[in-house]
Amino acid sequence: MRLSQCDDHGAVLHVGRNSRKPEFAKLKRVVYALLIALSCASCANDDASSEASASAVASDMPKVAAPVGTAPSVYEQVERGIEIDPCKQLGDEAVDRAGFDPGTRRRNDYVLEQNSPYTFIGCTFQFEKEDGSGQHYNRGVTVLSSNIELLKLRERYAGNSTEIEISGRPGFKYTVQQRLYEECHVALASSDGILDIAKTANPSAPNEGSACDRIEEIAAIFVEALPN
Repeated sequence: MRLSQCDDHGAVLHVGRNSRKPEFAKLKRVVYALLIALSCASCANDDASSEASASAVASDMPKVAAPVGTAPSVYEQVERGIEIDPCKQLGDEAVDRAGFDPGTRRRNDYVLEQNSPYTFIGCTFQFEKEDGSGQHYNRGVTVLSSNIELLKLRERYAGNSTEIEISGRPGFKYTVQQRLYEECHVALASSDGILDIAKTANPSAPNEGSACDRIEEIAAIFVEALPN
């Protein structure tokens, strides 16, 4: 089919459809180029946003001189995971302020008992001390986050616990007697379930005192340094 139109002098011009094809093809190329440019810009923005997010996460992590590995995966039967990792999120400054050596940071992760849905992940810190007679001994503190409920843990120590509150968090204090040393624990409610801080002491060492000495002060330092 041909279309007719007149020029300025009245002459009839015949215009075919095919004469419009080059202009249409050129327009399509321009549109495609614009779409590709917009797509690349979007990818660049996404990459920049991802890099900025990763940088922000890294900057939020506290200073740790003795880094440790990643916490083990929580078992499949556990309905709720563990978000707080004291070994990664408890900085050296808080550990030093509590009276322990940040350089002794060691992972301490375990399942409560075989086939248990309750997992504990965290860290142990030590501090070497001389007893006055030239003998050296260690005292330690362990900080654990667990998905066990506060009430369920307290049921296990019903006859050996005292209710406490530290930094606005409800919890309880309990002791565990081992063969060569004693442990004093503070268990506090957390978003994971509980945060358990345990201090060990050798009761036979001179001037060592009880494992519960300063435990609430130490727990307060760690609670304020960790996420809720």
